Amino acid sequence: MATTATEMQALRVYLGEVQTIYQAGIATEHSYRPALKRLLETLAPGVTATNEPKRILCGAPDYSLTRATEPGSTVCPRSVV
Repeated sequence: MATTATEMQALRVYLGEVQTIYQAGIATEHSYRPALKRLLETLAPGVTATNEPKRILCGAPDYSLTRATEPGSTVCPRSVV
């Protein structure tokens, strides 16, 4: 599958944000999550990335990705991180 210019730009922006956060020298795991949310939502239009969603049957995912299939509904979240 070919990578589009938009995808490459999204990755460049993400890596730039990660680098800036890292270079500040005070980052924790959670410091990087807003950049990851933006990247995921840019690469997958129509998807909402939720940081620290509610616990689910199998545990507490760091992120869930949901997509509305009909107005007001979402697909069951799946842990990605």
